[in-house]
This record gives sequence, structure tokens and C-alpha cells, in this order.
Amino acid sequence: MRPSRGAASSAPVRLPRSPAPTGPTPLERRRAYRYGGEVAVDRDVLYGRNAIAEALRAGRRKARLLLLAEGTDDRKTVADLAELAGARGVEVEYVSRTELERRAPGVNHQGAVLEVGPYPYADYDDLLAATRDNPNALLLVLDSVQDPQNLGTLLRTAEAAGVTGVVIPEHRAVQVTPAVVNASAGAVEHLPVAVVTNLVRAVEQAKEAGAWVIAAEAAPDAVPPASADLTGPLVLVIGSEGQGVGRLLRETCDLTVRIPLVGKVGSLNAATAGSILLYEVVRQRMEDAAMSDLVSSITEEND
Repeated sequence: MRPSRGAASSAPVRLPRSPAPTGPTPLERRRAYRYGGEVAVDRDVLYGRNAIAEALRAGRRKARLLLLAEGTDDRKTVADLAELAGARGVEVEYVSRTELERRAPGVNHQGAVLEVGPYPYADYDDLLAATRDNPNALLLVLDSVQDPQNLGTLLRTAEAAGVTGVVIPEHRAVQVTPAVVNASAGAVEHLPVAVVTNLVRAVEQAKEAGAWVIAAEAAPDAVPPASADLTGPLVLVIGSEGQGVGRLLRETCDLTVRIPLVGKVGSLNAATAGSILLYEVVRQRMEDAAMSDLVSSITEEND
């Protein structure tokens, strides 16, 4: 018999032990949604028109539902998104902005939200294989970049510059989140991104595959990017916003480069520095290709 409040009990009251919980937690169930009858706990809610459009074009994630704001002024853009979704077999619903803000709180969703599966990371072994087979391979290694805006900007530039793939560490770094997808304007949806546990080992493997490794670092022995040979298989290492490239990783690199600063500021953030260096690589390779074409045409004329 349960003792009355305040009454003494001769024996402790033993409550039955609850069974160990199985399956998704209540929080996970609230976040879960269905893919073909299966409950999927992992999901992303993408927002922003460009990010959503590129995710639909890339088709790398399984998209379930596109939510569009009712009564939006930009009807053509909304119609284009609905058409892209329809071509992928994605359900489209028109909802109030209040509902959109409930699905994607605290962000500038631009009247569009897309429910998709998790980001499909690449296998680093596949990036290594692509490096071996490509004389112009370019891997971008990001050492502990923690700001989503910086990562998104770097990924957008990397995709535009035609990099082979991007490598980020598993710990102490931002992953590919919806905020990063939005900051990249959806470019990351087309880009192979691999997550590794040990960046130093990953860079060593790239060197074994024949790549030259260059780090962006304000070191005393660093050279201007234009003085470095950035043609051929290359790994470009960009450090974090505050700490730069880690010591062990820097010691693994073949060369360090430093962007000349002639103004009053003493540094550039990771996204700006990385973008400048990526396009220095593009510039050198375009010049190298043009020179090769010129030499080939002269040789053919002489023959």
C-alpha cells in the first residue's frame, strides 16, 4: 500500500524500472519525416531560393517536400522552383509565411523551404583516386574552419574554380549544414566534400598520390602566390579564422604562400584568402594551357 503523505514507512517504496527506450526519442520523432514509409530521423531543411534550386538540379539528396510561400511577388522564381521539384517527383505545397518560419525559424528563407535527406559526403578514397587520374587535380583542404558563412563562401568559390573535391576534419569544424548550403548559394550540392578524422594523414596520402601541397600561411618563409608553381596536381590548405593552419599540418606541406597586403589591415579572413588563392591557381593553369596550345600550334606549322 502506498504510504500517505508525511506518514512513516517501514520499507522503502520500490518503483518498477522503466524499460530502456528503443527507437527515436520524442525529439527525434518530432523532427522525423517519412521517406517511402520509413521513418528517417536525419534530415535537413534547406532554405533560400538559390540553395533549393541547386539542390534540386544536383539531385544528390532525396527530396520529400517543397514548401512555397503563398502570395509571393516573385511568381516566376516560385514557378521555376515548383517546376524543378515536379521534374524530380517532389511534392509541392503552398503555405503561409508563418508556417515557413515554423519550419525554418530565424533565417531568411525567401519564401521557400525544402525538406531533404542528409548531405551525401564523398569518400576520401574516391578523391584520392581522382587525384591520381587527373594531372590538373585540385583538392581544397580546410583546417578547422568554424564559421558557416566562411565555409559556404569557400565552397561556392571552390565549385566555380572547378576543384576536384574539398576535405574537412570531422572535429572542431563546421560541417555542411543548411546555413552552409545557403551561404554557398547551393554550390556545395554539386561539390564532392569528404570528412576525415586526420587531416595530416589525408594530406600525406594526397602527396603519395602525386600531389604538391601548398598552405596559405603568414610564415617568414612564405612566398607570394604568383611566385609558386600552382599547375599540376595540387592540394591547397586553408587554415581556420583565428589559428591558421595547424603546426603538424603545416609541416606536412611542401610550400607556404602568403598573399601580399599593401593596405592597413593585417590579414584576410579564410574565405577571402582561399578565394584569392583558388583563382590564382585557375589563372596559372589557364596561362599554362594557353602556352601549351601556342607551342602545339607553332610545332604543327613548322611540321
